[in-house]
Amino acid sequence: MVAGSPVSSPTPTRFNAGGNSLDRDLVRFPIAVETVEFVAPRWTFETDGDTEGWHGTNQLDPFEVVGGVLATVSTGDDPYMESSAVRFPGPPNPTLTVRMSIDAEPNRTSGQIFFVTQDDPDWDEAKSRTFRITTDGEMHDYEVDLSTAMGWDATITGLRLDPGALPGAAIQVNAIEFR
Repeated sequence: MVAGSPVSSPTPTRFNAGGNSLDRDLVRFPIAVETVEFVAPRWTFETDGDTEGWHGTNQLDPFEVVGGVLATVSTGDDPYMESSAVRFPGPPNPTLTVRMSIDAEPNRTSGQIFFVTQDDPDWDEAKSRTFRITTDGEMHDYEVDLSTAMGWDATITGLRLDPGALPGAAIQVNAIEFR
């Protein structure tokens, strides 16, 4: 450092003398604040063959989009599907709506939504919420409030849908979205 020359620094001060001198000036730097609006992802399965990044990770086969729905069949008692990698802050409206039908033996059971975050990439019960499902083969909107789940205020990097422990169930998902 040359005595008397300003130092390029991320701190808003300028040293006027070298070494251990306390002779410095506060320097103002112009800044611009830009508001960036994050839009939470939305999946509507409108294009045949396009799963929009969702994968039938466990006990779901076939796994395809046909006629405006993601259609699959549960082949075991722990079926689930996962989104491809996403990145968004926990949205101000933390209610995830899943529009789906499940055709299985007349029975009421539970589904579950999981999420992972940038700081905690492991699927676990703390980052999930269950919801009651109806297995009458009709489309229903399931609204799942994720706001009370641990870590929801972090950056979300993935979602997982467990549509219920029903081997042989025909599942059709019309949409997954934050409203």
